[in-house]
Order: sequence, then structure tokens, then C-alpha cells
Amino acid sequence: MPTQVSPIATCADFGADQTRKRLVLDNTTLGLRLFSFYLGYGRAIPWRGVTRASILRKVRPNFPENSYLSYAVECEWTQHLLCCGAAIRVPQPWYLKRFYAADHPSVSRRWKTELSVNDKEAALEHHRHRMLAGIPDTVMGKERDAIVLTCEVAMLRRAVSLGRPGMAGRRRARPTLIRERAALLEPAARAKVLANLDRTIETMQSREAQ
Repeated sequence: MPTQVSPIATCADFGADQTRKRLVLDNTTLGLRLFSFYLGYGRAIPWRGVTRASILRKVRPNFPENSYLSYAVECEWTQHLLCCGAAIRVPQPWYLKRFYAADHPSVSRRWKTELSVNDKEAALEHHRHRMLAGIPDTVMGKERDAIVLTCEVAMLRRAVSLGRPGMAGRRRARPTLIRERAALLEPAARAKVLANLDRTIETMQSREAQ
């Protein structure tokens, strides 16, 4: 299997929103690649590029889907790609994404407007389970613990993007559990996990207050 899966190009948004999305991955090892992916909140930037055909044939016969309007399946696919090999950063904006006005029914807006509250919560739990289950068994020990905790923080952040910023239900206890388990990590990894957690909680509280 090739060691390089795809280039990661900058994603340039245009239209109603004009920003550029970048993701820098540490390809030193699989564990560090996944850790850096989740430090970037597990966003699906790497799949918007050129992927080796051999990877597309081997990694999964079909693109993932679910019964919640296929919520966040592109993030699950990205994780699969990163488990297959390095994704090399390319600074040029190869991928252009149009953002439409607020009244345009995009897929991500449909997640917010067409899914019920219960379905949103179910979609978040389903997605969290898929992402955690996608961490390979070959990543072990404290390195795995750091990846799992960083993934958990990313899943809290995902709730904000779906319009569920509060600590309701199962999410309520997770920040405390993350802090407790992070105390057992190596100092450098612990600092990064907790910094992401603090930023995420701040964002959640800010959105909840709006």
C-alpha cells in the first residue's frame, strides 16, 4: 500500500463566505497524524483533494452514510484515508467551495434545520462512535489515550457546529472525564488536549449564551 495517500490543499471558500481552511498534519507516525488531525477538530479538509485510486478501492467499498442525512460522513472518510498513509500538505488553494446565502438549502444547513433535536443528538452519538471505532488497534498505550481524548474534544466541538452547544445528556460528564484522563498523559500531549478542551468549552458557553 502506498505511503502517501493524498495531498492536502488549502480549501478556499467564496460567495457568501470568503475564508481559507488549512490543516497541518504531523506525518511522522500514524499516531501523530491522527493526533494532529483531531487537534484540528477532525475537520474533513484532507478529503477535498486528489486521492490515490488504489486507496479508494482498498480502504472501503462504499463512502460511509447514515440515516441522519449522512451527518459528518466526510469526516469519517477522512479518518479512514489518514489511517492508510500520509497526506502531504500543499499550500495552494486547489479546492474552491462556494458558500451560498443563508436561505440556500445546503447539506450542512439541512442538518441543522431538518433533523429533530433527538435526531441531532443521535447523529452526534453515532458519529462519535464511528470516529472512536475508526482509531486503529495498532495505536496503543498513552499515544492511543491522547488520540482518543483529542477525538472526544473534537466531538464536543462538532456539537457546536450542529447547533447543540450545551452540555446536555451524555456530553455533560465528558469534559470532567477528559480532564481526569488527560492527567495521565505525557506533559506535552496533556497540554495540547487541555488547551483544545478549554477553547471548546469557551466556544460552547459563548454559543449557548447567544
